[in-house]
Amino acid sequence: MQIPFLSPVIHYFRVFHRYAGYRLHVFVLVSLVAGLLAGLGITMMIPLLSYDSADRGETDPFSQVVYGILEASGLGVSLFSILVLIVLIFLVKGGLSFLQIYIRTRISTGLEEQLRINLAQQYQGMSYHHFCNTNVGYLNNLITSETVRAVSCFVNYCNIIVGIIYVIVFLCYSVAINWQVTAFAIVAGLGFSGAMRKLGHMVKRLSTEMTRTNAQVQQFLLQMIANFKYLKATSRFPGVMHHLTREIRLNRQFSMRGQVLSTIPAQLVEPVAVIMMALLVLYLVGFKGDTLISNMVTILICDRTMKYAFKLQADRQRFANAFGGLAALEKAEATLAAHREIDAGKDMDAFAESIELRGVGFSYGDRMVLEGIDLAVGKNESIGIVGESGSGKTTLLDIITGLFAPQMGTITIDGVDYREIRKSSLRRLFGYVTQEPVLFNDTIENNISFWDSEVVHPEVERAAITAGSADFIKEKPAGFDTVIGDGGIRLSGGQKQRLAIAREVYRNPQIMIFDEATSALDSESERYIQQSIQKMRGERTLIIIAHRLTTVRSCDKIIVLSHGRVIEQGTWNELIQEDSSTFHVLCRAQGLV
Repeated sequence: MQIPFLSPVIHYFRVFHRYAGYRLHVFVLVSLVAGLLAGLGITMMIPLLSYDSADRGETDPFSQVVYGILEASGLGVSLFSILVLIVLIFLVKGGLSFLQIYIRTRISTGLEEQLRINLAQQYQGMSYHHFCNTNVGYLNNLITSETVRAVSCFVNYCNIIVGIIYVIVFLCYSVAINWQVTAFAIVAGLGFSGAMRKLGHMVKRLSTEMTRTNAQVQQFLLQMIANFKYLKATSRFPGVMHHLTREIRLNRQFSMRGQVLSTIPAQLVEPVAVIMMALLVLYLVGFKGDTLISNMVTILICDRTMKYAFKLQADRQRFANAFGGLAALEKAEATLAAHREIDAGKDMDAFAESIELRGVGFSYGDRMVLEGIDLAVGKNESIGIVGESGSGKTTLLDIITGLFAPQMGTITIDGVDYREIRKSSLRRLFGYVTQEPVLFNDTIENNISFWDSEVVHPEVERAAITAGSADFIKEKPAGFDTVIGDGGIRLSGGQKQRLAIAREVYRNPQIMIFDEATSALDSESERYIQQSIQKMRGERTLIIIAHRLTTVRSCDKIIVLSHGRVIEQGTWNELIQEDSSTFHVLCRAQGLV
């Protein structure tokens, strides 16, 4: 039989072989032996029927071979021995079929596990710049939905492999028995395959659309969950639900069309097979004048061959319906590999002198965000960075932490260029407290220790005391074992921030960054945070971005940014004395002068 999809079969064998390894070869071998035994079991009907004939199969070479084997084994030729042999063949075939399913299941479950772990590792390794330009729903959809569809694709691929093996095996038996009838089966199979090919292309296109709409649904769901409080408080859910509902309905339409079209071949298997068998019987008995009993094995073999051939088409459609998941993962793998951050170079285990930026510039497309930045951050020095929104403060931190590479100028630490340093080792020097605290739905202790396998509770307590969070933790009924909910929802804003600081203190980094850590807090909570920062002065290098200028009052040096440039720098007293300075204007706006 012509196999128009042989090239894709070989291609996807290589794709799945990367994950399954030798087990895929074992699966193919077991399927081949099971197919040979299935064909042999049916062909054994020939010596069984010949046993009752007058010539005992003397004119049939296959029967003579079977009788010879039975005689040589000492069983003798009898109805009982022939039936025992048939039963043994089908028992072994049944065991191999079970083994075939076991191997396929073992590979498919392992494939799902490996795909998800690989994707998570690729997410970890992607560059921050690529992350900023990627749909989060798309990434989430890959690991939650498309891996399942890719595994379904693999299962259907295995069924295709089995189908190909069984069709080839049964065709070989059929040719040996009656090549004219085999030619009839081949023509019928080719006609059915050609008719189904266009249907397969349609199902593949629908599968790709399912992947796209799945990603959109994930995106809106993530945004709805992340912004639940705002949407609930302002009754703005209908706006989000309108977009979400539209994508869900589109996804359902593509899914329904794909599933309906992919089941068409399966529904055609039985009626088409019956029609083919009717035509075959009409030819053998009605046209050639043979008896039905003399052609029973031939008819059975052709029936099985056509059923496997037609089932093969059904499996191809199901493969096409799940193809979008596999295609999405292949594309994502290539994209993530192309945007993988290179983590190579010297290890930076300690910070001894200073971080220096010389002529640093950075742009998003055509928009310059930073230009000509000259800055030095000394060991255990506290630096405040202020400026209006959009002045480039956060981008400057992203460059200092190595998340972005400067497009112009250089940045060094202790005289070593960032480009020569392993980024992971560089970032271990930093602690980072953001405006929105990063907290996990777990206990307070696990949030502070970050699931440290060698956690020492007194050290967790000391970190909590330094961050000013020990008092409110003691007030909780479960203390450090209190579960704080998603994003710390069971804590106040100030408590969240102090807990985030405690985690960084526990980690004991040499450089601590505070990015607008007090901007969303009340005065009392801000006072706690400022006390925590004061405890760290002189012991760690502090880099503080602040909208509330009182947060940087005690800094050794304050940097004023405007439109991506450093326009002023100095101590609080030096900058505030200049009535015309930008810093003085900012302080006056906040009622500080």
